[in-house]
Amino acid sequence: MWLATIILSSAFLVSMYVGLSISSREALDQLHRQSQLKLALITDSITGWVELHDNERLQTALQKRMDNDDLNYLAYSDRFGQRIELAQTRDTGKRPDWFARLAGMHAAGLSRPIYINETFHGTLSLEANAHDQENLLWQQTINYLSWGALTLVTLLWLLNLILHTNLTGLRNLRQAAQDFLNGGHPRKVLAPRNAAPELLMTVQVFNDLADQQSSLLHELERQAKEDALTGLPNRRVLEASLAEACKDHSHAYAFCYIDLDQFKLVNDTCGHHAGDRMLRELIQTISRYVGSKGLLSRIGGDEFGLLIENATLNHVLQTCDELIQLINVYRFRHEDRQFRVGASIGITLFGHGYPAMDMTEVLIRADKACYAAKNLGRNRYQLYQGSDHGMQVLEKEMDWVAEIGAAMDEGRMLLYRQTIHPLRSGDTIHHEVLIRMKDRAGQIVNPGQFLPAAERFGIIQNIDRWVLDTTLEYLSQNSDSVDIYNINLSGVSIGDPGFLTHAIDAIGQMGVAQQICFEITETAAITHLEDAQHFMRMLGGMGCRFALDDFGSGMSSFAYLKELPIHTLKISGDFVRNMTTNRHDYVFVSTMVKLAHDLGLKCVGEFVQDLETLNGLRELNVDFAQGFYLHKPESICTHCRQLRYCTLPMSKSIKVVSLVAA
Repeated sequence: MWLATIILSSAFLVSMYVGLSISSREALDQLHRQSQLKLALITDSITGWVELHDNERLQTALQKRMDNDDLNYLAYSDRFGQRIELAQTRDTGKRPDWFARLAGMHAAGLSRPIYINETFHGTLSLEANAHDQENLLWQQTINYLSWGALTLVTLLWLLNLILHTNLTGLRNLRQAAQDFLNGGHPRKVLAPRNAAPELLMTVQVFNDLADQQSSLLHELERQAKEDALTGLPNRRVLEASLAEACKDHSHAYAFCYIDLDQFKLVNDTCGHHAGDRMLRELIQTISRYVGSKGLLSRIGGDEFGLLIENATLNHVLQTCDELIQLINVYRFRHEDRQFRVGASIGITLFGHGYPAMDMTEVLIRADKACYAAKNLGRNRYQLYQGSDHGMQVLEKEMDWVAEIGAAMDEGRMLLYRQTIHPLRSGDTIHHEVLIRMKDRAGQIVNPGQFLPAAERFGIIQNIDRWVLDTTLEYLSQNSDSVDIYNINLSGVSIGDPGFLTHAIDAIGQMGVAQQICFEITETAAITHLEDAQHFMRMLGGMGCRFALDDFGSGMSSFAYLKELPIHTLKISGDFVRNMTTNRHDYVFVSTMVKLAHDLGLKCVGEFVQDLETLNGLRELNVDFAQGFYLHKPESICTHCRQLRYCTLPMSKSIKVVSLVAA
């Protein structure tokens, strides 16, 4: 509509300007003809006075013609140089000055010589006034503008009426499309019945697309709120509900974190399709029990959440107990196999009558309580109580997990060594590699504080890899050393194919296999016997050595010695430290030394605290001694590059560098 208005208005103004130009030229032509006629009449009227040279009467005649005719200027010059000039200023009329410039009108000036009997007597000049023509043009222009504007408005009104009548559907279509592009929901469009067929077809196509888009949006909204496998509300809905509940201080709430036990066994044994089917069946059973008691949702994997409103402690505990019993009764059958699962549930209470907390804190506390339930034997529930000693220990270990990761990223992990002195000439000096950590205040943290947490939460592999690569880095900077470095390994690292692959690559690249001795506790070796055998065969073939640490602390050590290709037995310090005062400990140490030598192995006595113990080990022909009496641990990675652990996955087929220089 605006475009039509601009086009019509422009056309009207252009036509007006062209018409004005034509009229101006015609008016100028007419003015010129009138001026020529006036000039001829005035010449005839003054011929007698010119011939008589009566200038006084000539001036009177000219003044009369000046008054009667519409002239601006009138002058006569005789042949002797005498001149009569008359001029006057006339009113311009109603037209504005700018209109005269726009119209291009101007006064007509003419001159004519006067001859009497073929004798030249002088020249008559005049300038005719153009005001009358300008005023006439101005009035015509006003009239044309008025009628033209009225005609233009009428045309535009008719055009708008036509567009409004016939293009209502098109306008509705455009608005609906714009709303949809701006994020609104698609809606159907109505078009007049008498609209053009093309428009009706377009509207029909748009309405079909709107129906499809609306269905798709509803499906996406459902998927955004619903777990695809179980049909339960997903974590997003749960977190929104928890956030709302945390703001409601007028009711008490309970949140139960449910983690299924032994679910992974179904996936590993029968495949994920069977595991998915088991989850759907089990959740249907649980949902029927929960009903309207609370909001049951899937957090992820085999973890679920239950939010209970108006909760009392006894009611929540009873609900969790019945849930566990219900899950225990369930049996999953796949082909000829039958499986049972359990559940560990962590409970936290909040809202009215309980400490205020936000959604994140509720999830964290329930998760910690669930982990505590698993740690206590699984298939049970545990209420979060911050004052409980077991919960405090668990939270402290969780804090250590975060601190270990931060220490690795920030370069606060340190490598120490303690010398293992040979008690016989000819044996190479050994050093046991030890790990230390600086806290944020710069104080050294004893490994006994953070290593148990690393083992419990499955990040001990990160530390083992860091120790291995940092030790190799140190050896590369001290290539003239021939000492052997003993590196402690956890049972988890021994059974990890990725760690073995990385160790083979790293040690092979450095070419220091002869200087590496891995210490494995007898408990880890016995628990992961096949993995330990494979690990020792692979790295032993490269030249690495192996020591069985804490020998004598297990119940079946002697029976498993023949299964492991070890080089050294490290006698547990629990026997060595008291061997000079306790007859039984002395007998145990003596027996283990004899066993080691009979098997062709070296033996090490740990925890040597005094000279008397050292002499006792010498009397028993122990090969090496280690303890604070001989050497206190010292830092060795002062000049090493600080390495940061990288959590990229490891596998047998894919070789990945596990540490990078910070």
